[in-house]
Amino acid sequence: ELPVWYRSWADQVGLERAICDYLAGMTDRFAQHECVRLADPTLAEFPRIGG
Repeated sequence: ELPVWYRSWADQVGLERAICDYLAGMTDRFAQHECVRLADPTLAEFPRIGG
């Protein structure tokens, strides 16, 4: 689900580039949240790896 701005950007630069820009701009926390939201919404948070 690309935000509206990135969908508009995709019309200018191509979908692949817009997706790469969207992913590159994500913070780690936001990327983890989106992964959980899209893959397994039953999880309260992304499981910690390591200590």
